[in-house]
Amino acid sequence: MRLKKGNVERIAESGPLVQRLLSDGYERIDSPEAPGGQETGTGPDRPLTEMTVDQLRALAREKGIGGYSSLAKQDLLELLEEVV
Repeated sequence: MRLKKGNVERIAESGPLVQRLLSDGYERIDSPEAPGGQETGTGPDRPLTEMTVDQLRALAREKGIGGYSSLAKQDLLELLEEVV
């Protein structure tokens, strides 16, 4: 789910993180579910190679991987392919 506060945009998939961001003043900028019941963003139906660097970093954060913030897209892809 994409959330926005001012000029800052965040992508959050987990319920607790979404609730925390909403309570911090972020607003949803897309629906939590796409038509057909599929979640938007980083779902299993979406290949990692089609994700943006920000989405890959959000996925790494959700998976509990450290040291992802300075990685390039290719490095993130390699790292996440081992985990996902």
